[in-house]
Amino acid sequence: MDVSGLNPKLVGVEPKFPGNYDELSDKEQRAYWDERDHFLENNPGFYFRANVWGWRPIAELCIHAIENSGLNFEDISWHYNDGDGLKTQEDCDLLANALEYMLEEDDNIVENDDLIYFNSGMWTKMGSNEFIKEDKCDELNERYSTGMKSRILFTGVVDDNGDVYTPSHSINYGRIKTFITFLRSCGGFAIW
Repeated sequence: MDVSGLNPKLVGVEPKFPGNYDELSDKEQRAYWDERDHFLENNPGFYFRANVWGWRPIAELCIHAIENSGLNFEDISWHYNDGDGLKTQEDCDLLANALEYMLEEDDNIVENDDLIYFNSGMWTKMGSNEFIKEDKCDELNERYSTGMKSRILFTGVVDDNGDVYTPSHSINYGRIKTFITFLRSCGGFAIW
């Protein structure tokens, strides 16, 4: 998902993609990408990107924070790239505050590489990249879901045999902090 700031606070001018890019030397192409990276680092509210596997936990975490904080935002459909999002900096700051508050409440989320899991019905056994069998998946979903809503987990779960299972979707704390920084500088956002 490409998340664009609606009214970001900008420092400098966004470098334009060269029309003759294919004709540039490797050094000239690298110079363009270095300049673009520098622009994005100095303008955290301009753009945020996540693949579908990374965006789903962010969107669900936001929805969870919005509900827990009692924020009265309109119907949120952030799982689609149709331009939905928050339209004001004030709303983005409220969401950033709600995310920070929720994450500060959990002792398991401290380091940038600490994972936050989103149960969408698929699980893996820790130490394996394979999805688990349907009966075990059903058992875990029954124990760790909340009806039609997805459930956010801040740790893996241990079954009676001592095996550790985690939902298939996760995001690390550092990535959430990057999104919070984006929220604080974007002036509203649209998801494309």
